[in-house]
Amino acid sequence: MGTGELTRKIEFEEAKDWGLVEWVKPILDVVFDGVSDAVDYQLDLILGKENFYRFQTRLVEGFDDFDDASNTNINTLIRLAEALIAERQADIDKICQIIK
Repeated sequence: MGTGELTRKIEFEEAKDWGLVEWVKPILDVVFDGVSDAVDYQLDLILGKENFYRFQTRLVEGFDDFDDASNTNINTLIRLAEALIAERQADIDKICQIIK
């Protein structure tokens, strides 16, 4: 289960004059996203496509802050989760049969 794929872009004009403080959060996002991608790649190689399932949705830009508990953000995350479940229902059913 993923926590969502970041889609937030950093525009050059916005970032060109950033210093260390402004780069802290974006760099951390890159590091954590890179670790997630590396683990995904490694598990896919080790387990193979028939035994590895990754459930990850693309986060909507502007609704990807983990510390934003506003109703709007929570409702957006719920809709993204529901869409992912609907899209991957066959895989979820297959996993449930394996576990059962």
